[in-house]
Amino acid sequence: MTTLRLFAFAVAALTSASALSQAPIKPEAPESPGLAALVQPRVPELRAAGVKQIVVRTGKGRRDIQALTNFGPVYLAWPKGVAEQVPFEIYLNSDGTNGVFATGFSDATRAKFSAALDAVVPQVIKGANQARANSQRPKA
Repeated sequence: MTTLRLFAFAVAALTSASALSQAPIKPEAPESPGLAALVQPRVPELRAAGVKQIVVRTGKGRRDIQALTNFGPVYLAWPKGVAEQVPFEIYLNSDGTNGVFATGFSDATRAKFSAALDAVVPQVIKGANQARANSQRPKA
């Protein structure tokens, strides 16, 4: 009877995990075409690194950059030297489309977002490359 319960639990866990992984992601901010124009030149290198999603939040002392890669999630702190932290979300969809969302993006804040992208994107790519290396490391 215990084996049957464990099997039922495993099936339920896999079913719910599968449903969660297929649930649509709802961005927290409105779509931002102006920011999308800033992100577009970086899309090829992000895709090459296996990045599927970047969610950047603001706050002190937390891991506020979350990236989903083909090799697993990556959690990062804000890079040092960024004058002002700004929240944004980037989604690189498997069909080749992209979604870029931000609260507070305007022509007046373009420089802040550009500086944040210049700092965050290389760090995310480095994290994605590390996740790839970890996933391909031989198991001991």
